[in-house]
Amino acid sequence: MIPRRVICTIVLGLFMPLLVACGDSPGTPTKAPSGGSAPTAASTAAASSAAASSAASTAPKPTNTPNPPPATAKTYGLNQLVNVKNWDLAIQKVETPGKELVWSQFDNKSVAAGTWFVVALDMKNTGNQNFGVNSPDFELKAGNVTYKVSDDLGTYSYSEFKGGQRIGGQVPPGVNVTYYIAFDVAPAAADLQFIFKQDTKPTFGVGNAFVGNAPPATAASAAPAAAPAAGPANGQTYGLNELASVKNWNLAIQKVEKPGKELVWSQFGNKSVAAGTWFVVVVDMKNTGNQNFGVNTSDFELKAGNVTYKVSDDLGTYGYSDLKGGQKISGQVPPGVNVTFYVIFDVAPTATDLQFIFKQDKKPIFGVGNAGP
Repeated sequence: MIPRRVICTIVLGLFMPLLVACGDSPGTPTKAPSGGSAPTAASTAAASSAAASSAASTAPKPTNTPNPPPATAKTYGLNQLVNVKNWDLAIQKVETPGKELVWSQFDNKSVAAGTWFVVALDMKNTGNQNFGVNSPDFELKAGNVTYKVSDDLGTYSYSEFKGGQRIGGQVPPGVNVTYYIAFDVAPAAADLQFIFKQDTKPTFGVGNAFVGNAPPATAASAAPAAAPAAGPANGQTYGLNELASVKNWNLAIQKVEKPGKELVWSQFGNKSVAAGTWFVVVVDMKNTGNQNFGVNTSDFELKAGNVTYKVSDDLGTYGYSDLKGGQKISGQVPPGVNVTFYVIFDVAPTATDLQFIFKQDKKPIFGVGNAGP
């Protein structure tokens, strides 16, 4: 017979693992840590509040360090080499010849509306084929004012006269050329910047239109000094020396001339003969825009009732404006510059109550009198 002690030992050995497993089951509460009590809902909320407070107090504070300024485009000086696609280029020098630009060995000259400013530009074709540049590839800026390359035909000859190339020709790869690029600018233009408008559009500082430290005194304009008059209402007309303002222009009629049947248009006595009689309107204009603008003969007309007279197409009449110290119609006028045009009509000798009309923008009308004395 098995002793009772052995039986008890066997029973305990069989059931002990089950008792241990039951004590570790998830449903059995664990004993609170010694030396403290189990956490309550209130204590948990307090702890969360304290943690949030601590986090708020230690959050990084924004600094007052300013953002770095945006990078500005570099401006190059004279004789600084710039590389762009297909070209190396540098400004060799600038010239400020004044009001007149002599462009031939025979002393032919072109007269600026403002003053001439010439940029001598050296360029090299670094590409692998012929390339060329044209006048729209260049511009001159003074603040928000933009000057275009002059379209005066004499200025294109000037580059050749100085030993350079004409703008517009093809340049073979690897070849160096020099262009003399002429601009008609306001005499007081300062801090001029020359821009090559291809690729990265490099900018060059080229100085002032004037020589010295101060701009020239502005010559008194023939146009009235008074503030521009209000636009005419209901077809009303301006009189002589009344200033009108339209888009890009201020203008006024300085006077009219009645030379009769013959118009002398050169210092050598060359003359043009009218079919009727000559009637000349002397108009002062100022470019009030921010870039070069021009006017053409089609921008003006003369009316007498329902009769319309166009600007004369006699070639001699274009020379008359030059002879009298004015500008030729169709030339570009730089921003801020005053010009005078002698606008010539061949009209009936009996024409009366003539009205001169500038056909841009609001088409202001000026009363200019009769064709007869």
